[in-house]
Amino acid sequence: SHSPRTPPHLSQLTSNIHRDLNNKLYLLKASQMRLHLHKTSAGSTEKNGQLSMNCQLSTPDVTPLQGVFLYVGHAGHCIDGTPTNTGCMVACQKNFDNNVLCSPLVPVSKPYVTFSESSPLEGTAVWIRCDLEKGTGPIKYIWEQRNWDGMDRTVAKGNLTLVHLAKVTRNHTGWYRCTINNDVNQQQSDWMWLDVIYGPDMPSIYVVPSSVSEQGSSALEKEAISFLCQAASNPASQYVWFYNNSQVFVGSQLTIPSILRQQAGYYTCLAQNTYLKSSSRKTITLTVYLPVSKPYIVLSDSSPVEGTSMWMRCGLEEGTGPINYTWEQETREGSVSTLAQTNISVVNITWVTRNHTGWYRCLAKNQVNQQRSDRIWLDIIFGPDMPQIDVTPYSVTERGYSALERETVSLMCQASSNPPSQYVWFYNNSQVYMGPQLTIMKILRMHTGHYACLAQNTYLNTPLSHTCAHLDKCYTHKHTHTSGATVPG
Repeated sequence: SHSPRTPPHLSQLTSNIHRDLNNKLYLLKASQMRLHLHKTSAGSTEKNGQLSMNCQLSTPDVTPLQGVFLYVGHAGHCIDGTPTNTGCMVACQKNFDNNVLCSPLVPVSKPYVTFSESSPLEGTAVWIRCDLEKGTGPIKYIWEQRNWDGMDRTVAKGNLTLVHLAKVTRNHTGWYRCTINNDVNQQQSDWMWLDVIYGPDMPSIYVVPSSVSEQGSSALEKEAISFLCQAASNPASQYVWFYNNSQVFVGSQLTIPSILRQQAGYYTCLAQNTYLKSSSRKTITLTVYLPVSKPYIVLSDSSPVEGTSMWMRCGLEEGTGPINYTWEQETREGSVSTLAQTNISVVNITWVTRNHTGWYRCLAKNQVNQQRSDRIWLDIIFGPDMPQIDVTPYSVTERGYSALERETVSLMCQASSNPPSQYVWFYNNSQVYMGPQLTIMKILRMHTGHYACLAQNTYLNTPLSHTCAHLDKCYTHKHTHTSGATVPG
């Protein structure tokens, strides 16, 4: 044995070892920051991978040599044959004979990843194993996964070389590697790709330009339209398009440069996974709309008679249904009201009245646009009503109207009618005037009697309507009523 000496620097230590005797082994305690050199006796034997040394330390108070030690090998190699450039280590322990038994600590080699199945089906079981050629245990394993977006995550940690995935999903697709370490060193495997096979899922169909209603998708006639089909799958889906159950295109995107009304119908996308020989499909309904043209109004009778029935129709040259119709009425005074809202182009009026007289227009609307017609006049024919006679100056007695002799008297007749009434005046059943207003400039006693107004609707040629007024001639300051049949002179 030899007394301890001042520990040299590691590089100096290495050069000193090469100049020493070949049969000498030098041990360095690795747990200490300053390296203490101890020379053993010349006697040492190696058996079953363990180095048995009969070592006596010169300093009695030094702890018997046991633990993990770094040593410098001979001729560029450690005692286990590995190159010395990675460092040579042994684990030493004193036995019951007070001998120190040392086992070489072998660095772990670079590991490699093995899959039970590198392209498993979604839902099946897979194991992943981290293999290495050599390395002294215990060995610890760390598993990492790198997904599509480049994010790394730790899958598992422990002392087991296997990772079990009981039911793989598409989310397990990605790169995998294992990191291993023992008391000597640490190594990482290369990345290995796990490719999970799945699909196709139910396809999604996107229509451009997009217009969706309760009936499905829609497009304007003569515009370009594209159908894009997407279905998640690995390997990627193969797509086939059908129109009304007839194949029309192979590929994910079907484009129609100028679609026509006769191309409306059912469009089906079939997604196929050729590896799995599986498929899925989805169908949409396409309606091709033609914008509504400017509507026009057709009347069954543009001048109906009050009390009769008639209909109005909102006509269109073009426009894809369903079409909704709104009818508006505008009075002479300019007030607008909604007459009807319906999905039928015809409005029936079973009993027309004079209140239906006015301007009418219809508004036609479909999924694409809306248009208003020009307004049209509906002229209700009626009358004449019972005439009303007004006498000026106004003076009434129990017998009728009265006037002073030699004053001017006017009798005005009015009767509602369309077209306007024609008026004829009668005095004691004899026609005396035509027109709505009969004027007597200087009334005399001989003008006393019965005055009748006849109102006529010449368009309808209706029976005559008339109203009588009894007029008494009175002396000055003398008033008599007109209700009697005779008038005193």
